[in-house]
Amino acid sequence: MQDPWTIIALVCAVVSGATWFAFLRPVRIQQAAAVIQQKTHKLGGTYWQQQVGVNRGFRTAIPISVAECFVLELHSDELGRSGFFSIDPSESEKYAVGQRVVIDYQRHGLPLIGYKITVLAVVAAVVVRRGGRTARGERERREGEKGEGAGAGVHRGGSVSASG
Repeated sequence: MQDPWTIIALVCAVVSGATWFAFLRPVRIQQAAAVIQQKTHKLGGTYWQQQVGVNRGFRTAIPISVAECFVLELHSDELGRSGFFSIDPSESEKYAVGQRVVIDYQRHGLPLIGYKITVLAVVAAVVVRRGGRTARGERERREGEKGEGAGAGVHRGGSVSASG
């Protein structure tokens, strides 16, 4: 019979490998079309985390600052999922309810068990006009003339998860 510590070490190694494969391994960034279903304003403030459990001692609550943001509820027919994405208030006027956007996302998980979709960026959808120009290209050209730079309509960061 094997040493019990060897068996425990092997089990821990297998669990660690499965966790890395499911959630931490590098995956490619994909794109999908989505529609903004709802836009909600969340005020900033402070959340107080309370200590729980039997052995609390004389610990006090921990203040955690929460930034002001707008939360977009996105639905993608391509993915068959809905999810949420937070944006900075200065970016909020660029997005409206019912607007089509393109999302950059990553899909992590284990086959046949489940997966998690993480949205990395939201970009206003490209609308094709006559003459081969796009609405996004025209906007970037105008912003370039103003000195704001191309890509000002791209919002990167934030967080979202839609699991399935």
